[in-house]
Amino acid sequence: MVLFFFATLPEISEDDMNAQQAAAGYVDDRPLYKRRHTVFGFVAQWMYVGGQVTLATFVLNYLTDKHDFTTARASQLFSFMQITFMVGRFASTPLLRFFNPATVLAVYGAMCSIFTLVAALKGGKVGLASLFIVFFFESVCYPTTFTLATSNLGKWTKRGGSLVIMGVGGGAMFPPVQGAMADKTGSQLSYLIPFIGFLFVFAYGLGMRWYALKFEQKQLNTEAAPPTLTRTESDKASAEEVEKF
Repeated sequence: MVLFFFATLPEISEDDMNAQQAAAGYVDDRPLYKRRHTVFGFVAQWMYVGGQVTLATFVLNYLTDKHDFTTARASQLFSFMQITFMVGRFASTPLLRFFNPATVLAVYGAMCSIFTLVAALKGGKVGLASLFIVFFFESVCYPTTFTLATSNLGKWTKRGGSLVIMGVGGGAMFPPVQGAMADKTGSQLSYLIPFIGFLFVFAYGLGMRWYALKFEQKQLNTEAAPPTLTRTESDKASAEEVEKF
């Protein structure tokens, strides 16, 4: 804390970000609320954090209710799940160098959704293994969603980043909902709540990948299109064609 207090950190102003945006040839004057990738990114982050927090919150209940584990053994297994999360983070980060981040997010969001659903419906050893798999695939969802949601914001980068960070509020909303469902249906079926959250992450990743492919196709069409001639150039070209005829 003392080192951070005395450290001189550069302040990046909106003018600096505008200059960088202009230098890169990217001009977009839309206000922040019209940046759909940021708005939906906030929603995806809200749902993801909610799913992540509530998934972990009810692990002990899930293991002791359906697997007859002691609380001590369940706590030990939960620690192993957290280690699995860490391994997933280190193992998955290099993938972002070789694959589109939106593709990685869509695949990881889909895996989280599928195996959370399996844990909710199957239980037993299959459900236990499914939870380990979910912890692995959760690993890069938060940073990847943040990166996608705050890309190409220019002067809105600070505010957009702040908005997406507020998605952690989902972690306060989901546990009471899953708790209420667990009281009525049991802890196993209550895992349908984080399943819904992860489903939003998958949808956001899929949507961002579709948008990226659409943009790439537009760029290819633009490069393949013949250059537009001015009136003078058009007249000259027409005259040359007449002479050839």
